[in-house]
Amino acid sequence: VLLACHASGSMSKAPPQPLTVRALLESDELAGDMTRNIMAFGGDADQEHVHQRVVAGLGEIRDAIQEQQPEAHNKMGLLTLSPTQKEAAMRVLKKYSDSRMLGLTQKVVAAVRETAEEGGDQAVLARKLSERLTPSLSDMRQLHKEMFPGSDEEFKLDLSSVPALKNWNRDLKVDLGRRLSADNGDVRAQAHTLFQ
Repeated sequence: VLLACHASGSMSKAPPQPLTVRALLESDELAGDMTRNIMAFGGDADQEHVHQRVVAGLGEIRDAIQEQQPEAHNKMGLLTLSPTQKEAAMRVLKKYSDSRMLGLTQKVVAAVRETAEEGGDQAVLARKLSERLTPSLSDMRQLHKEMFPGSDEEFKLDLSSVPALKNWNRDLKVDLGRRLSADNGDVRAQAHTLFQ
């Protein structure tokens, strides 16, 4: 009887469990996408090593939230994501490995590195960023459309909102390239993007 019911499709399946924010943070899918992003940036060539670091980094994030903000941690286990919300969040995250995004990242890293090496100030950094990024405005606009389809907001290059410009310290040697390296800083950066 069970075999006949199964073959006819009349056996009911348990409905899929709703996806919570915490379940997404702990998911293999998220760890896999973050690993691919890091590999695309040219970090560690050992994918299994990178994946292990990503899983460890996501675990550290979860544990830090649980320890420092237990109420938020509990809410993450209750707040469910619709399939549309999940897809939107993952679409943004997947753009980290897009060749255009990687090119923009390299331009920003080069501008920051040059400014630090020259002992430049906020104005120098803003000029260097503007010089490097302005030719890529069409790519940035297209990425914005792809990341946020249907958004009424138009992309604007607003250098005044760049944290490195607000808190620039010429004695600080900033290496933004590490944000997409095999360190756990890259995992935090990607998680921050995902959960903004």
